[in-house]
Amino acid sequence: MKIFGIQYFINTNIMKRILALLSVFLLVFATSCKKNDEPSNSDHQKDATLSISLDFKVITSGSFDVDVTCSGLWKAESDKSWARLSIGGGVGDSQVTITVDPGAQDYAIVTFTAGELTATLNIVRSSDGADVTYLTLSSTNIYKRGSFSTTIKVNSSSQWTASCDKNWVSVSPIMGQKGQTDVTISFPDGEDGNAVVTFMNVTNTAKYEITRRNDIPRLADGMPDFTTLTENGRVSGSTFSVATNKKVYFAMGNLQYNSMQNKWRFAEKPWETIGETNSGISQYYNQWIDLFGWGTSGVGSFNVPWQTASSGEAMALYGNFDKDIVKTDKDWGYYNAISNGGNAKALWRTMTSDEWNYLLNQRSNAANRRGFAFIDDNDKRYGLVLLPDTWQQPSNAPALNPTTPPTYTVEQWYRMMKAGAVFLPAAGQRYSSGVSKVNVEGHYWTGSVYYKVKNGEYYFGAYQVQFLNTRALTVENTARWYGCSVRLVQNVK
Repeated sequence: MKIFGIQYFINTNIMKRILALLSVFLLVFATSCKKNDEPSNSDHQKDATLSISLDFKVITSGSFDVDVTCSGLWKAESDKSWARLSIGGGVGDSQVTITVDPGAQDYAIVTFTAGELTATLNIVRSSDGADVTYLTLSSTNIYKRGSFSTTIKVNSSSQWTASCDKNWVSVSPIMGQKGQTDVTISFPDGEDGNAVVTFMNVTNTAKYEITRRNDIPRLADGMPDFTTLTENGRVSGSTFSVATNKKVYFAMGNLQYNSMQNKWRFAEKPWETIGETNSGISQYYNQWIDLFGWGTSGVGSFNVPWQTASSGEAMALYGNFDKDIVKTDKDWGYYNAISNGGNAKALWRTMTSDEWNYLLNQRSNAANRRGFAFIDDNDKRYGLVLLPDTWQQPSNAPALNPTTPPTYTVEQWYRMMKAGAVFLPAAGQRYSSGVSKVNVEGHYWTGSVYYKVKNGEYYFGAYQVQFLNTRALTVENTARWYGCSVRLVQNVK
């Protein structure tokens, strides 16, 4: 008994070890099989292809075969119990046998899917001795961003017609005879919308439903991402003549500054302005401002961005005494690094008054390359629109109108900006710390000095581009202490 007990103890321990090793082996084997022999759905769906040998069938009852050609994992499903499938899916090429039970006339759809790919088989079950009537579509809906074109198959038991409830959808042909007809449905990129193409014959109706979403990149709040149309802060692919043989790019938005952060940036929305909040301007103001005295780049102890002095003696403290500031240390874009404009000095500059005059009045077709408009982001923003030298009007956005300024949705303005248009918002003007005329008037500094001595008196001014609610657009001189907007440019090399 003792010997037997020892022997039993040894065998029990050996068995425990064998079972433990066997468990590990089975776990490794199962894991390796899953990794190597059983690809995941995502593996099969990646770059998958899918097609079926039949997309329409009229049958009383019985069975028929459908060949499935697929590069990965696929599945199939019938929406009617009387149309039964021999298999509900597979991997790679396969054959499905579909059995139709007898009964009254009815319609079934068998849907094959592989990843995002779909193929549809329409089945018409006819009853014995009855004339079969049908109207089926190989596809019944589409959700698409941007422009789209597809061809569907229309199967009809008699002559049919098609119509659409939206004029942005094209259908061709719009009528056909008994049998199968290829119909092309297409639409351009445009605003979000829904449409229905209705097919009708003598006895049946079928609908093709369209959901169009524009291809505009969006921010988290749903707003179009205008930075996708820029390159280091400038509006991409859009040039403007400012003199003979001289062109510039415009910055995407007005210049902004935060004194506590000592940071410069461009507004990321073309219509964005700071407005009345500019009234808090000071050295210790931890908010953004966008209305500046002339030449207040931050150089030295006087030309600071928060400068608000407004006396005659202080006039000479702004900018250069009697010289232009373009590409000097008083030029905001030349002296400073703009954080979202390349973040390096000497990349940007202001325009001279002569350049503004040329742009607005002297370049080719100048009168038709500018105008006024509103951008509606739930609060209509008024401003000046500048069109580049080469301009192609987007079909899904209104054109400028010399008598009635158009109103653009933010999506429509995205398309205008994508085509090269620039918007200068009416940001108003600041005097000392008081802000007025926001969304009514626009005042934009040039880099050109206005300096005059008369009867022993000195006048230190600077030129600005101004537009008023009366639609007037001029280049005028004004006192340097006024807070005005700044829109910088880059030379086209």
